[in-house]
Amino acid sequence: MKIISFILRYAALTLIIYLAYKKFPLYFTLHNLLYLLKYIFLLLLAGFSLWLLYFSIKKFLIISGWMAERKEEQRDEALVALPVKPHLNVKGRKGKEEKVYLEKPVYILGRSSACDVIVDDTFASRRHCRIYKKDSKFLIRDERSRNGTFINDVSLKEDKQLENGDIITLGSKKEKAEFVIEFMS
Repeated sequence: MKIISFILRYAALTLIIYLAYKKFPLYFTLHNLLYLLKYIFLLLLAGFSLWLLYFSIKKFLIISGWMAERKEEQRDEALVALPVKPHLNVKGRKGKEEKVYLEKPVYILGRSSACDVIVDDTFASRRHCRIYKKDSKFLIRDERSRNGTFINDVSLKEDKQLENGDIITLGSKKEKAEFVIEFMS
């Protein structure tokens, strides 16, 4: 594309110099100016036609498999598809938010200061539930808490695999919960 652009610029400059020195006298009249504008317009039209032809051939070659797409376009697509690190968005009282990245194999959630994620909620038990990693998936287990654990407002009875966007509440449903934990993967 740079070569075509250079050739077009060079041709335009050459044409302007030729027209200015060979065709026209030293003064410009309206007729001479219109003549010059006609050549500039034809040059722009030829440049646009070459540009259109270049991109049409390029698109045809890409579609037919004769040419690979540019690396920048592939890199942009790769950036969009980057995976998100698994984490918990913990939203508490007074709009307090915390992001906890799940890097360890086991996380304990509860009121106790010994827990990995401390939940200051009156409905939460000291050791309320655990989130653990098994075969590259995250599961949640209720630790025999008094008020139960809810995933998307459904009471947790047995271990359940966490999915992206799951809402975890401890001891109460989402409307009454003081803490809301969102799992993101």
